[in-house]
Amino acid sequence: MVSSVNSKLMNTLSSSAFKNQLSEYLTDDKLSFAETKQFLNSVKKDGMTTAKLKDLNTIWSYNTSLFSDDYTKHITGYFITGCNANSFWWGGLDQSGKSELGNLSTTTPQSNLEKLINKWFAGTDVPLALVGGDTAAGISGNFSFNYAPFSSGVLYKDGVSASDVNQGSAGTCYFLACLGAVANANPSYITKDFIRDNGDDTYGFRFFNANSEAYYVTVDKNLAIDKTTNQPVLANPSNGELWVALAEKAYAQINSQANVLLRSQSDNSYQAIEGGMADPLKQITGLNYRYYCGYNENISDTFSYTGTKYSQDPKTYKNEIISLLQNGSIGTLGVTEKITDKNGNYELFPGHAFMLLGYDAKTDTFKIRNPWGDRGDVNGTIADYGYVPEFNLSIESFWNIADIQLTDVSLKNLNYNYTIKSDTGTSKNNAISEGQAAYLSVQRDSPNMTSVIYYGIQPNSTKGPIDQPVFSKVAIDFMQGNTFQHLAVPIYTDSIKEGIESFDVNFYKSFFDATPFTKTTLFVKDGLVDKSIYVLTNVDSEVVKEGQVFTLKIERSDTSIASTVYIDTVDQTATGTDVAGEVGSGNYTVFDSDYIKLHKTPVDFKVGQKTATIDIHTIPDFKTEGTETFSVNLYKYFTDINASTNGVVQIADDATLQATSSYHYSMTSDAASENTGKGEGDSITFTVKRDGTGTESSIFLTSEIGSAVEGVDYLFKSTELKFSSDQDTLTFSVETLPDNLLEATELLNIGLRTSSATGSPDVKVSGYIKNVDETFYNYVITSSAVTSDLSVEEGSDIVFTITRDKSGTESTIYVHTFDGLAISESDNGACDYENIYEQEVTFLANETTKTIVVKTYADSNTIEGVEDLNVGIYNFKSDTTYSSYTRAYIHDIIPDNYSYSLDEEEYDVIQGDPLTVTITRSSNGTPSSVFLWTDTGMATEEDFQGVDGLQIDFGADETSKTIVIDTLDDALTDEQIYEDFGLYLYKYYGDDDDGYIASSDVWIMSNAVHEIDGSDENDTLIGTDMQDDIYGLEGDDKIVGGAGQDIMTGDEGNDIFIFTSVDDSLPDLADILVDFTKGDKIDLSAIDANITTSKDDEFSKPTMGAQFSGKFTKPGQLFFDTTDEILYGNVDADSGADFAIEFIGITKLIASSLVL
Repeated sequence: MVSSVNSKLMNTLSSSAFKNQLSEYLTDDKLSFAETKQFLNSVKKDGMTTAKLKDLNTIWSYNTSLFSDDYTKHITGYFITGCNANSFWWGGLDQSGKSELGNLSTTTPQSNLEKLINKWFAGTDVPLALVGGDTAAGISGNFSFNYAPFSSGVLYKDGVSASDVNQGSAGTCYFLACLGAVANANPSYITKDFIRDNGDDTYGFRFFNANSEAYYVTVDKNLAIDKTTNQPVLANPSNGELWVALAEKAYAQINSQANVLLRSQSDNSYQAIEGGMADPLKQITGLNYRYYCGYNENISDTFSYTGTKYSQDPKTYKNEIISLLQNGSIGTLGVTEKITDKNGNYELFPGHAFMLLGYDAKTDTFKIRNPWGDRGDVNGTIADYGYVPEFNLSIESFWNIADIQLTDVSLKNLNYNYTIKSDTGTSKNNAISEGQAAYLSVQRDSPNMTSVIYYGIQPNSTKGPIDQPVFSKVAIDFMQGNTFQHLAVPIYTDSIKEGIESFDVNFYKSFFDATPFTKTTLFVKDGLVDKSIYVLTNVDSEVVKEGQVFTLKIERSDTSIASTVYIDTVDQTATGTDVAGEVGSGNYTVFDSDYIKLHKTPVDFKVGQKTATIDIHTIPDFKTEGTETFSVNLYKYFTDINASTNGVVQIADDATLQATSSYHYSMTSDAASENTGKGEGDSITFTVKRDGTGTESSIFLTSEIGSAVEGVDYLFKSTELKFSSDQDTLTFSVETLPDNLLEATELLNIGLRTSSATGSPDVKVSGYIKNVDETFYNYVITSSAVTSDLSVEEGSDIVFTITRDKSGTESTIYVHTFDGLAISESDNGACDYENIYEQEVTFLANETTKTIVVKTYADSNTIEGVEDLNVGIYNFKSDTTYSSYTRAYIHDIIPDNYSYSLDEEEYDVIQGDPLTVTITRSSNGTPSSVFLWTDTGMATEEDFQGVDGLQIDFGADETSKTIVIDTLDDALTDEQIYEDFGLYLYKYYGDDDDGYIASSDVWIMSNAVHEIDGSDENDTLIGTDMQDDIYGLEGDDKIVGGAGQDIMTGDEGNDIFIFTSVDDSLPDLADILVDFTKGDKIDLSAIDANITTSKDDEFSKPTMGAQFSGKFTKPGQLFFDTTDEILYGNVDADSGADFAIEFIGITKLIASSLVL
């Protein structure tokens, strides 16, 4: 009989099929794994619908009592409510099988539903079978494996033990050492809780996060096998016992959900989990653990308990370690140097993790086991391989070369209290305007250990995703040392009058909590109505060469308010990509695409700003493709479905790249073998040669998969390498990075590509990175403003002192700032202090003290009180926890009551000449400072020397200051005669973008203008194909500007301005008529108004309006924009303008003024 609770569920469902099926399953009031799997497989037919999704969410709302076990409940939740792992289907073999998947929506197709079900209930979304190898065991290279089912294998044989662990080709010693140590100390952790047999050749695995919150994943019996021998090659189930191999697979697979090592990428891949520390101790058991060490007083990892038990004397903690092991503690060992037995066989091996299995009181030694197992060498015996699988050592022999990690049941999870604060939007009286963002600070009450909470956004009276993002739960990670996180929730602008609305930001301590532990209600009010019409001024006409940047120019009609528009790109014959190198760097990892897509990317206009730009990056390739195109859409509001205007961008082939195919290329490395490998921290040099000279050519270098991880073990961004016509050899270097991960020798790979036709590079060359025996130093950082009583005033510098515990050798550490209540950067440009990221601080051999300075910035908010910021030290770039950190405090500045102004509303300067700007303040009295920024308009960084927060200091007696900004001569003659950029003056450096106190436009006039003057007679004046300034003087003149942008002045008389081609006055290089008066005419008769027909057509009479939309409906149309005083014309089938003529000083154009 169905319980009353489940009866209520049945009555709530709309689908009779759902009701009938669930009634069969719920005779025992619980949904089992098999029943849930069967039910969801019936749901997938014909894809998802609104009704189905509503019923599924209704079912999930009963999750606390509906499911037979936590595993089934959680994986059902991942399917219905979504999680990170749903982003992609990985495909199992290599990156070629990876495809976008996504969480459930009302439009999810049946094929994607099937993949989601198989991901969670069948385990078929297996990890990418790519590894770099366990070079500590002499296994190094680039390995790609197949999968095969091990249906005859069994989960356990005679229970579980440490001797079941037999590491294979993957560099996962740290995980397998933890796994074996758990099996040794308490097998029930494995058999009772960690692994669940579903009875259908699938298995559920449970892992824990920093909060000891459970995560689950499902794996099948498919294991990675060697392509030649068809034998398993990772955690090797040589005797048919599968639990270790399945656990390693589950750890790789859950990485796409939980990012188990908190690295920059969270791939479902074996390679992504190679190299690590003791994190799996907690991830497998949920127990907290601590480090014991004799050489590093601050060693830790992401999950370890705060505070290393450090002493140079092993006797200090020896008895404590023995007691813990004797009472069931789980132990592992990380090793930095080797120890051999009397026969020369390895016991401890550097860069490798070991199991710490117990203590032998008779011999006063500790029992240690290698995760390589009894047959760590897959090709032979222990003697052949030269290591001892299990041995005993005294603590004195390894205390100063190894670190011990031990679980301790007395180390309880901290119970954090979290406080949420928002300065605006918390009441109707301080509601946030549409178009702005809601800023919230989340504070926890302790910096110790790592923790995570979740936040979600739920509309009240707002219209959900139309007004602001809506989502259920997104993680907020607090790393060790961190007490603050800052959130920014964008509020979308629309044209609807809605009054005051509100939405809730809910906070949860667990991913599956139904009720938030706290929430913040935020209020939103209508924003200013944006009356502007926006025009894309340089689409349809400009052509960009592949590999270059297309700078999209946007103009608006109303400059009285700040506004934001959104740019989106859509493929036509050109193909866009979201997967590329760092935007703007020229570093690309995908060459089969033509440009980097934009997805409703915001473009901001300040008050008074007419023109804004955004860069679209094209990607070079080696194909002869002709001109390709993609469209650009402009949306006035983020939630708009239809674009306000659009246009087409054209990409042309690069002839230099076409020459590449005529050469053959080779590449070598000076670290091509383990013998010639470079130490961590050194650079590896690669040499590229081509077999001839004579023309320019380019090849592309890419970072390829290896056991070394880009960004963790080495720095390299995929990039273009250019040969000049006389070069046949080029070199480049790859910087390697030191770390403290257990990984031994690693392999990085660089690919050389001369064609984008295939996914694999033409040439791939390796470089070996060896572990280096480092001298370990302990570092402590302190602050000059370490308490609120010692806080400094905003705008002052804070000095931080870093001390290491001894001299000896050169060493380098990395300094990071991280937010407290003070913020280093925000979406609206406001900031309280200088952001520092991976700043290197190097101690010379004899140095023990270094200092760094962090700048703080004043702002106009004088009610912030005392705020704090933090500075931490990473011993290695790859570290995820600080070895030392400190706090510093700042307080509000005394307000600056002076007013400031710029001496001109508009400045005019000739290209190449300096621009002089004078800033005036209202009176003298005390020293003060202001800050100046420039912002591009039609002029770009190639046209002037921009300033970014230039500090301008006034002495006590000064009321004016003068600065000089250089304009640059780019020697271009095919650009606009006048280009502009903006000046913005701020009273405080830390104010938000819209907080400037004065602004001006600067107009740069081209220095390449040819002057052509008429006489007092009736002249015919013909310009060149470049920029001309034509002056007719007296008489009835005929003026032909020709190509290029021209300034034409008829002066007195009845003048005729003749245009013979649309190329005479292109939309983005429109000719300028200075004094078009009564009696003057525009002659367009020589232009065919409709080139789609065979006859010579005339233009129709012009339409007039306040702002040109950027679009025509047919050829032969003219439009006069009365706001911008521009005449636009169209001659072909596309809707964009083909020519434009700008007038100065007229707002009406009569038909009799035109010769059509």
